[in-house]
Amino acid sequence: MTKTYTDLKTQILSLLDDDSPEFVAYIPTAINLAEQRVIRDTDYVQYVTTSIVNPATGDFKDPDLGEQIDSGSTPEIVPVVNFFDNGNVVGLTISDQQFLVKLTTGISGDTFLYFTNVYINNTVGTKSELRHVESSFIEEYLRQNKVVEFPRFYAMNGGPEELIIAPLVSSVDFNTITLEYVKEPDPLVETTNETNILTQKANDLLYVAAISEMAQFMKNWETVGVWEQKYQSLLNGHLNTSRRERKDVGEGHNNPANVVQSATGAN
Repeated sequence: MTKTYTDLKTQILSLLDDDSPEFVAYIPTAINLAEQRVIRDTDYVQYVTTSIVNPATGDFKDPDLGEQIDSGSTPEIVPVVNFFDNGNVVGLTISDQQFLVKLTTGISGDTFLYFTNVYINNTVGTKSELRHVESSFIEEYLRQNKVVEFPRFYAMNGGPEELIIAPLVSSVDFNTITLEYVKEPDPLVETTNETNILTQKANDLLYVAAISEMAQFMKNWETVGVWEQKYQSLLNGHLNTSRRERKDVGEGHNNPANVVQSATGAN
């Protein structure tokens, strides 16, 4: 089955037996759409990128390679009155010593898909997982809980480029922040980027998804139905495999849609 971009293109041309200029020109688009679909639908642990930020320097490092993979910044402690609506937070009494942590991550929103985990490691070596919430939840939470305590939540401030970490703190009193997230792999390009994580982990699924895209381009709707059934059958097998792999490394299945929307815990 598919191992490289060239293999995939050759198999598409062979199966559909169409070498017209319009057909051939659409193949890169179909493959790109297939890549985006497969990365959204599957959940392999190998998709996860891990960055660890040192609050003292703002440098993000890959913990395995020891190389800087993102250019972040030193976390800031921002007075709450300077964050929400330019200080117009009705009904919230603010102390000068109450802060939110604002973290510029260096993550590109163009390729980012979702966070899987965000951890804070405090000064005594305890690792605490932060819960993903909306920024509106944090504002609502702060109206009801005005005490300074160790951070429990994080929210994206418009995108993955900047995170808000709460509850309130009096200082950045932790050692490191670990970000685990999934981003799109470098897209397949003939000759220059023939393989990526999808050709390694889900080449059969990528092939079927690309054929389905080509069938839609050809407006062969009966064939589309056949390939969509094949795709769903293969997808179930991949999801089972990814669950086993995550279990082997002690991780659960990721559901990026599980975001808390309110202070009552409703989704």
